Amino acid sequence: MTEIELVTKITSEMPVVLTGSRYFEANHGLVVNELADWDMACGNDPVVIRKLKNLGFHDMRQFSYGDYNSVGVMKHSTLNIECCVKFDLRLHENIFNHMSLSFYKNYVWKSSSILVGDRVGIVSTINRLVEYWSNA
Repeated sequence: MTEIELVTKITSEMPVVLTGSRYFEANHGLVVNELADWDMACGNDPVVIRKLKNLGFHDMRQFSYGDYNSVGVMKHSTLNIECCVKFDLRLHENIFNHMSLSFYKNYVWKSSSILVGDRVGIVSTINRLVEYWSNA
């Protein structure tokens, strides 16, 4: 199964959403390198986590740079796909659904020429968005 086939299967069968650069590619026309990873997000639901493990994702690990809404991340064992486990998936969706392409490129996209290597700055931006949308 290819990356896109597995991501499509997961996002159509489970409460898991596409996120990151592939979300902006699909919804806003961002041009992404074909070798870019596939990012997804899910809630901290044991049933979903078990299903992801059955599809080849490793046990969840903690982020060394996670934002306030992130529990951890699960990476697929052979494909370039990861799923960020969120405390509040709807909050994450709300943030991404309201983010413009230019904002994403300038403040969140880790592959942008502005932010390459600046994970602390990216996490700081995401944390401000989490705080804002948590109170909206």
